[in-house]
Amino acid sequence: MVTLAVSKNSLGVPLDASGFLVAQTDPLPTLTACSWASAKWAHLDDPEVAILRVSAGKHGDTHALELDDPSLVQALVLDLATTMGIDAPPLEWRVTRWIDALPQYRPGHPARVAAWREGVNAEAPGIHLAGAAYDGLGLPACIRQGRQAAAAIA
Repeated sequence: MVTLAVSKNSLGVPLDASGFLVAQTDPLPTLTACSWASAKWAHLDDPEVAILRVSAGKHGDTHALELDDPSLVQALVLDLATTMGIDAPPLEWRVTRWIDALPQYRPGHPARVAAWREGVNAEAPGIHLAGAAYDGLGLPACIRQGRQAAAAIA
């Protein structure tokens, strides 16, 4: 995850959504997602600076892992020039490496999760499974799962 502070004047697109995902099959070498944090969170909104949270690396591809931090930022800025028309370097950046942090759901995952839940319920009633490994890996999905588990316990 790379957090970039960029001049809004350097953007070639309006920040009128929450960001975008890049398909696994897309030819962009490094970029996999870009979340427009300053468009999503009012406390990050600034008239001159946009905060972008950029994800890098594809499952099974070590390209992003092999880059040092400045090279990773440079590669992502090149991809953002293609996708968002950014025409200036970031004002500031921070790299946070979460290696192998996201689960890679395979076909049939929902059925496996349902079977796990049945097994846990049969063997240990009152234990509930929640988190990125089960029903969605984004923060909203994890919060929803936590609330559902808490409601089931209450």
